[in-house]
Amino acid sequence: MATFSISAMAAQCGVTTANIRSWERYGLLQPTKDEAGNRFYCI
Repeated sequence: MATFSISAMAAQCGVTTANIRSWERYGLLQPTKDEAGNRFYCI
């Protein structure tokens, strides 16, 4: 399973990081977070 940072995920989807964050707020995405709070998305 590949994991992507928020910027890499946005680039793969052709959207901005703000779009990714809004999708997360609406419950469409559920990233894992590391100790520093960085988001990682698995696809």
